[in-house]
Amino acid sequence: MRELWGRLWPNVLSLLGTTTFSILLFSIGLPIAIFLVTLAWDVYRQRKLEIAVSTLAKAFLSPQTIITLSLAVIAWGIALSWGFLKTVHQDNDKLRSIALLKAEIAQVKDTNNSLINALSERPKETLKSVVVPEVKKCWVNSTFGYGTPLVSEKSRMQRIVVFHCNYRIEAPFEVVAEFDGDFDVPQNPAAMWGLNLPGASVVSGGGREKRGREFRERIDGPSLPANEHVILTIYAAAGKEAAPQLVRANIHSVK
Repeated sequence: MRELWGRLWPNVLSLLGTTTFSILLFSIGLPIAIFLVTLAWDVYRQRKLEIAVSTLAKAFLSPQTIITLSLAVIAWGIALSWGFLKTVHQDNDKLRSIALLKAEIAQVKDTNNSLINALSERPKETLKSVVVPEVKKCWVNSTFGYGTPLVSEKSRMQRIVVFHCNYRIEAPFEVVAEFDGDFDVPQNPAAMWGLNLPGASVVSGGGREKRGREFRERIDGPSLPANEHVILTIYAAAGKEAAPQLVRANIHSVK
C-alpha cells in the first residue's frame, strides 16, 4: 500500500501539470486567504479589535470560503481518484507483463529440456580426423637480368629460371630447360651461370650439357629438400640483345 501511494503522487502531478508548491498554494492557500480577508473585513466593519467566536464562524462559513474550499476538495478528489486508477492500471499492466514473461521463460525451459533429453538419447558418434595428403607440385618462374659471362666481354642479358617444389627430390636428380632461341653457356668458371642450389654448401654434379636450345644438368648430391629453390642462369647468345624466353622446364629424380 505504501508503494501504491508513493506512485500515486507522480501521477497526480502529471495530471495537474504544475509544481507541488502551486498545487498547495491554489488549493489550500486560496481558501485560507479568503477566510482571512473575510475576517478582516468583518472586524473593520464592526470597528472592534476583539474577535468573537461568532465572527470567526461567520468568516469561515462565508460563501466565498465555502465555495473555494468545496472546489479545492472536488479538484483534489478528482485528481486523487484519477491518479489511483492510473496507478492500479499500471500495476495491472506490469503484472500482466510479468506473467507473460514467466510463461515464455517456462516455455523456453521446456524446449531446452526436450533438446537435452533428445541429445542424451542419441548414440554417441566418434569424429574421425581425415588427413588430406598434400599434392606434390613444382613451380617455375622466369625473369631476366644482366651479367658478364667473360671478363673481356660486356655485360649480357641473363635469363634466370627459379624452380620450387613442395616435396623432397632424392638425388641424383636432373634439371631440364628448353628455350625459344639460342643461348650461351660461358666457359669462365667465375661467371654466374648454370645451376645454383642456395641451400647446399657443397654440390656434386654428374654432368652439364647444352643440346641446341635445351639445357641439362645432373646433380648427384645432395638431395633437394622440400620448398628449397634451384636457380638456373643462362646468357643471351653472342650478338643478341635479348635472352631467349623459357618454353618448358622440368626437375625430376634420375633412377
